[in-house]
Amino acid sequence: DPLGLVLKAGTWYLVAVPAAEDARGPRTYRVSRVHAAAVLEDEITRPPGFDLEAFWADYQRGYEQRVYTDIARVRLSAAGRELLFLVGTIAARRARADMSAPDAEGWTTTRIPIESVRHGHHALMQLGEHVEVLEPIELRALISGSAEAMARRYSPGGSVR
Repeated sequence: DPLGLVLKAGTWYLVAVPAAEDARGPRTYRVSRVHAAAVLEDEITRPPGFDLEAFWADYQRGYEQRVYTDIARVRLSAAGRELLFLVGTIAARRARADMSAPDAEGWTTTRIPIESVRHGHHALMQLGEHVEVLEPIELRALISGSAEAMARRYSPGGSVR
């Protein structure tokens, strides 16, 4: 049962209680990911005491803890700091808040929240040579392997298609 719609940063979300009773209560669905919908004559009736604004605020507060379950410790060049927006708003904000002062070479150290090593690999590859992953070691190994594969591909005599 729908409880309301929320527009956040240009993206619509539907807050609803699943058709099958769910002990967790209302759920949040990104409208762009809905595959099918039907228009019904029924009116939306919110349960007594349900406050959409309060629900959404609480949902947003818990989002970081639900999604970002790991941390990558990294070094960033000045250009890497400028590109931090590529890792996402929440991750970039937290990374900036935790950032050390630049060292003699202009690099800073910080912690970036990541969903998993796999997601961190994808996100941090966007920063290219402007990031050095220090931890977790599994993420450092993935980045290193990708950098080596790219260096082979782009070296003279590498694959060209």
